[in-house]
Amino acid sequence: MIITRLTGGLGNQLFQYATGRRLAHKLGVDLKFDALDHCRLNDFNIRIDFAAPEEIKQLSDKNAALGIERVVPEAATSFMPEVLDYPDDVYLRGGWQCEKYFADIADILRRELTLNIGTTGGGKKSSEWLAKIRA
Repeated sequence: MIITRLTGGLGNQLFQYATGRRLAHKLGVDLKFDALDHCRLNDFNIRIDFAAPEEIKQLSDKNAALGIERVVPEAATSFMPEVLDYPDDVYLRGGWQCEKYFADIADILRRELTLNIGTTGGGKKSSEWLAKIRA
């Protein structure tokens, strides 16, 4: 399982999702989220599973014991190639604002990151914006 910490606005969360999704896809494992802030990905055609507090603690403790660095350096656009080879059971925390983290699954991301207009709540807002754009 890969757990990705979602923080910030929509743009940040899209980068965090894409990086976690790529790693989970490569390893063939589940992707779950730790959403400290409000999750802004609800309007997309993606599966959103939130990690239980005990899962977050377990992976955070395991990563610390393995010495795995999960935080992007100050420059959020710095690329850390070792992230591409992280093992299963990793808790990702950082911005991941570099397309190199997920470029190899760009087609998957384009399919998934389409608006889910038929949902409730945020979907209604998306529908309203879509009508404005078309007008």
